[in-house]
Amino acid sequence: MGEWSEQLGRAPRSISFMLCGMQRQRFLEQSGRIDFVTEQPMLIANTRGSLTVTVSHADRQENLHLQQGELVSLAPETAIVLAGAEESLAECYMLSYTVQSVGVPDGKNDVLPASALSTCLELFPHNTVWKVSSQRLSRSLDQLNQNRNSTDPLQQLANHMHVQECMMLILLERGLHTGKEQDRKKAVERAIDYMRTAYHENITVDKLASEARMSRRQFTDLFRKLTNSSVTDYLTELRIHHAKQLLLTGGHLSDISRMVGYRDEFYFNRRFKQTVGQSPRQYARNKHRQLQIATLHSTPERIVADQYMGQLLKLGIIPVGVRSNMLQPHFLADTQRHNSKLSEITDIGEGFPISLPLVSQLQPDLIVTQNERQYEQLKQIAPTILIPYASTDPLEKYSLLGKVLGKSDMAEQWIEDYKWRTEQARTQIQAKLGHDYSITNLLFLDGKLFVQGHYAGYGSFSMYRALQLPAPVLLRNELNEEKLSIEIPLSALPAYAGDYIFVSMYGDCSVLTKHELWQSLPAVREGRAFFCNPYRFAFEDPYSLDDQLEIIKSRLLG
Repeated sequence: MGEWSEQLGRAPRSISFMLCGMQRQRFLEQSGRIDFVTEQPMLIANTRGSLTVTVSHADRQENLHLQQGELVSLAPETAIVLAGAEESLAECYMLSYTVQSVGVPDGKNDVLPASALSTCLELFPHNTVWKVSSQRLSRSLDQLNQNRNSTDPLQQLANHMHVQECMMLILLERGLHTGKEQDRKKAVERAIDYMRTAYHENITVDKLASEARMSRRQFTDLFRKLTNSSVTDYLTELRIHHAKQLLLTGGHLSDISRMVGYRDEFYFNRRFKQTVGQSPRQYARNKHRQLQIATLHSTPERIVADQYMGQLLKLGIIPVGVRSNMLQPHFLADTQRHNSKLSEITDIGEGFPISLPLVSQLQPDLIVTQNERQYEQLKQIAPTILIPYASTDPLEKYSLLGKVLGKSDMAEQWIEDYKWRTEQARTQIQAKLGHDYSITNLLFLDGKLFVQGHYAGYGSFSMYRALQLPAPVLLRNELNEEKLSIEIPLSALPAYAGDYIFVSMYGDCSVLTKHELWQSLPAVREGRAFFCNPYRFAFEDPYSLDDQLEIIKSRLLG
């Protein structure tokens, strides 16, 4: 007999769903609801009307809305409130189950925990809604429900087969649903790539949705999830960004408007002013007035800088003189501290304006400054580059210095690498956090609290413009290129506080951290408030941007 058993071998490997409980629930009006806690993994299949499933997590509640033919999977030991969503009849089946594995290598057939099965096979991800063929599922569930208490062995065997049939149908539909979602996501990503290169063409939402083979509603909803922006706003941002670059090169306004996709010059003018806060001509005039690039006839060897030391060091250039702050150890990145040549740099004073006699004594052949008021005096000493700090993009600052100093290839290589790393980090953050969250960037200085906008300092570029992390709506509405940050009373903080908070803090921070209002913020209570080194977040040179990227990524990814 043993010999015969060996010849038969083990049973083929398979899984079998064992139904632990089944209930059909009807809701005759909106006020009808039931509260319960799941014991085993559960599927709720809506066969009629609309339902709302409220799932209680440790720190929040999540509402899942089920239409006819949609299901949701729930983990064991989950607190649930199930309610009709409309003042009409709604009906659903609630199926609790376990999974048995048959023909495993060690010969032990056992019930698997649903969490392990979900992890390995990704069959039923919890709290995820998907659609199935409602008629087929309803028929199968109705037949199963009708005979579920039968004592006839043949009917019980048929019941078992119906359970497997139902689960197979659900799994197949789940696979199709997931495949369709991935296809839709790729289609919208292709549309975004197209917009980035063809922003100047006649692009409409309907055209993009048609190319993606999606309804307008499906396309716009998924687009917003992927970009945190509407299609129109995203296209406007692209066009205005390129218009800014063209405005600095000169040219007629009518030509520039056509080159970025606006056929009507007056409409372009209006959209530019709405987005930037000033007209295209004002923007170009101010930029040209602010940005002064010296023409150099030879490679400078003695450079004095009241700002931008990090950019110079990254380009392999050791300045002969810089401001005090840039030489202080807490302002330096680890890779900068190990540079023995920093000891050779002369301190030209603290703050602004810098000492003109000290600068003159160093006999520079180039001065790099951010101080517009001192520019006229500095250029009397040596050729001077003026790059205003607040109004110039960090990558543009580095690129400009690279061009002037004959090191464009080095600068552009780092910029390209930085953009690639931010894209990778953004993908990782999006995969973990999804799309429905917001980030607030704060500065606490001299006992005052400041909310930092997209164009402010202290990591705002890294968070909002490089990583494209979403800010709270109020912050987005109030701050722009003209209004970089605002001081707020502590009482106003809840209105600006996002799901995640980054704070750059100088000095004693107990005034903030021990306050009841701070401690009551959800982000603080749930460990999603992060304190940053203000000295490393204050600058926007390549060393600082690298540090900020790693810090922000590590905090959000946990």
